Amino acid sequence: MSPTRMNLLKTPSLPLLTLACAAQLSTNAVAQEETFPSKPPVQPLSAAEEAKTFQLPPGYRMELLLSEPVIKEPVATAFDGNGRMFVVEMLTYMQDADGTNELVPTSRVSLHWSSKGDGVYDKHTVFADKLLLPRMVLPLGEGQALINETNTLDVHLYTDTDGDGVADKKELWYEGGTRGGNLEHQPSGLVWALDNGIYTTYNSYRLRWTPKGAVKEPTAANNGQWGVGQDNHGNIYFMKENEDGKGKSDLYVSEFKNGNYQTPRNIGLPINTTERESNPFISPDEDYLLYFSSDPAGFGDVDLYISFQKKGKWTTPKNLGSPINSHLAEFCPFVHTKEKRLYFSRQEKQGDKMKEDLLYIDFDIKKYK
Repeated sequence: MSPTRMNLLKTPSLPLLTLACAAQLSTNAVAQEETFPSKPPVQPLSAAEEAKTFQLPPGYRMELLLSEPVIKEPVATAFDGNGRMFVVEMLTYMQDADGTNELVPTSRVSLHWSSKGDGVYDKHTVFADKLLLPRMVLPLGEGQALINETNTLDVHLYTDTDGDGVADKKELWYEGGTRGGNLEHQPSGLVWALDNGIYTTYNSYRLRWTPKGAVKEPTAANNGQWGVGQDNHGNIYFMKENEDGKGKSDLYVSEFKNGNYQTPRNIGLPINTTERESNPFISPDEDYLLYFSSDPAGFGDVDLYISFQKKGKWTTPKNLGSPINSHLAEFCPFVHTKEKRLYFSRQEKQGDKMKEDLLYIDFDIKKYK
């Protein structure tokens, strides 16, 4: 039996609801046969309709804060000391399947506040305009915000000198230089921590605001954690760069004990190798682990493997084999235990672009024991 490809229909932007409660939004995926019959586009709900779908604990309520057309494509927010909210809007990000005009600098950071102090955001301005897919924003002084854009590590300080909610002054606050690569794999953050350091993902340094300007200070190695899984005991499995340098990336686990997460531990052999291991899926009962490895003995660039935990030790991993693995790259495994299906992604390079499909296949875990 061959895997079935899934057609992912892009869902139009949804309203941004209150930040007081977090809600998980999922992409609607429609499983289709290889003939791919046409389907009507998925329609978004209105803000009022969306609010009715949330399930809240007794005593809680959810209120609309901002929605379209006031904001579009929001990806990050930050509040200043006066309760004003900055919203990062990636207006050009993936407006179609080909990312047409994605790198045109027409995105923005907008500013919103309550003029009456009643929590209703009735004032809206574009604080900084004509930006190249802005990634981070951090309010600094009165009428000031630090902003970072895609393809650069530079951080600029934008200042509103006349109090109209629009920045009219731009200064280079920290010069980090250009930064290329897939825009989805670039840094995020500008988190101002209790130690007065300003942190970002990926970068092995922090920034500190001083009277003489930004100061760069080294930190431990910092890389994105690709893929994370959690079992029914609360233990978290994830990938990060190998600290001893013996592997390109390894799988780690942070055990949940007595209400606290423990120091992450490298899972070690036989799962981790000198190659790259990532995208862990841990079973609810923690009895098996699925992940990808770039082991050259596999079928393609990266293959999916499975290992079982017996008496506290992981068994020698097994390649899931054909038709799951191919000469291409398979990653991001997920097992739906009720459906008894394995969902995963397959990537293929076509010219200067990468094509990715989401597939599923009936999956009998006993077959691999």
